[in-house]
Amino acid sequence: MLCWYNEPPSWLAATVSSLARIGVDHVVAMDGAYLLFPDGRPRSNLAEAQAILMAADAVGIGATVYQPETLWYGGEPEKRTELFKLASAHGTPGEDWLFVIDADEVITKDCPTIKDELAGTDALVAHGRIEQWWDDHQANPDTARIARMMPHPTVFGHLQSRFFRIIENMRCDTTHFTYVGEWEGVSWTLRGDKAGRVLGYTQADAFTPDRLVNIEHRDPLRDLTRATLKKDYYEKRDEMGIERVEGMTADA
Repeated sequence: MLCWYNEPPSWLAATVSSLARIGVDHVVAMDGAYLLFPDGRPRSNLAEAQAILMAADAVGIGATVYQPETLWYGGEPEKRTELFKLASAHGTPGEDWLFVIDADEVITKDCPTIKDELAGTDALVAHGRIEQWWDDHQANPDTARIARMMPHPTVFGHLQSRFFRIIENMRCDTTHFTYVGEWEGVSWTLRGDKAGRVLGYTQADAFTPDRLVNIEHRDPLRDLTRATLKKDYYEKRDEMGIERVEGMTADA
């Protein structure tokens, strides 16, 4: 599952190509800007969709690219919910898995065992390891202070739910990171965020594979123009109180 809008074709090609490292069979990519995104359009440049299709073809992965006719008026939750619907149609509920990746991410190491490990668990969710370069030490007073006292790591990482068994009615509820669905008579929240539990869902336990999939988050490497647009979008979203659950911010 790949959400994207207005990204460098080279980044999109790298993201899609990296999916071969974990044996992905089919990539489903969803285009389009959110309503509040500055100067957003329903569709990205044609070169971006072509980069996805060509990269998938080059590594032997099937590809479906969806480009809407209008902006995503419901923002991130609406776009990702539609992506869940489209991606779920390519698999069998209870058997197949979805892997979520964004256009500013890339899988950095081969992990040929992940399919076997997922096949051997009864869990609905499995972890990957998200990794990110630290920002410039001197740009942040807190990291600069730490760096003066001890060696500062170049990369930091943490576990994050990234693999999701296909279940019924998969969607986002209220926030773009609250993934929910129904299975065997239970309404589950799949990401481990507080919002899902506050909304009344049962928390699904996450399986941690023996060999983790490493995902590099390249957001700190964005050009200034794209980074500024992203910052403006999130500021506007938060000012309008969108994606809030009982006083929680979208970043809780």
